[in-house]
Amino acid sequence: MRVSDVSAAIQEAMESYEVEIRGKTFPIKPVRNITAHDIKHYRIHGGKSIPFVKNSDQTKMEEGEVFAIETFGTTGRGYVRDDVGFPSPMPARRPNCGSGGHLRLRAES
Repeated sequence: MRVSDVSAAIQEAMESYEVEIRGKTFPIKPVRNITAHDIKHYRIHGGKSIPFVKNSDQTKMEEGEVFAIETFGTTGRGYVRDDVGFPSPMPARRPNCGSGGHLRLRAES
């Protein structure tokens, strides 16, 4: 299966939902700048990424590979940015990102 096919299916499924908040209905959108990823032995982020939105990535997901596909949805703009006070589930990839070695994110609305 190709990454682009999985990404398109994720986006289609997520956008088929909506949520009602205080009497107003909002569509659910996938977060564009967080991706699923493969998991390698002793390495939680292996190198292959699966965006939650349609794309043209023809990379194949091979038999035997393991992926962490934890989708993130929002009623906002569909992306997150670094911020103070909101821990991310993703390990930090740079030194000065806050306590616990996690990026701090805030959803844009």
